[in-house]
Amino acid sequence: MDFEKLCLLAENDDKYDLFVDQRQVELAASGQCIMASRLAIWLLKNAELKVYLEASPQVRAGRIAGREGLTVDQALKAMVKRDNRDHQRYMRLYGIDIDRYDFVDLIVDTEKGDQFHVVDQIIKKVKNL
Repeated sequence: MDFEKLCLLAENDDKYDLFVDQRQVELAASGQCIMASRLAIWLLKNAELKVYLEASPQVRAGRIAGREGLTVDQALKAMVKRDNRDHQRYMRLYGIDIDRYDFVDLIVDTEKGDQFHVVDQIIKKVKNL
């Protein structure tokens, strides 16, 4: 099953989100791990380090377009649609506003460098814990 189909199923049946999200919490509680997901910073309240990776909608769409073989416009439309669906679903399921992330330990602007820059920022923060 492709990711988009799974997202559409999750919109109509909460069991998918609830299962995946609960499993993430269980995995995180089992030991030291790095969890990356749209909800990890909200679901894992006791995480030692919460990082939010930030990029403008246009840059995000460009990355998606390159990865998925779409035009930037196609990717932007699909991304906005998914973001809106997710925002509504997470608010309904958990009362989480995914547009509010001011509580995290580190916000990395991923437009200011490549993946190595992002990793460097995170490592610097980890060393200061």
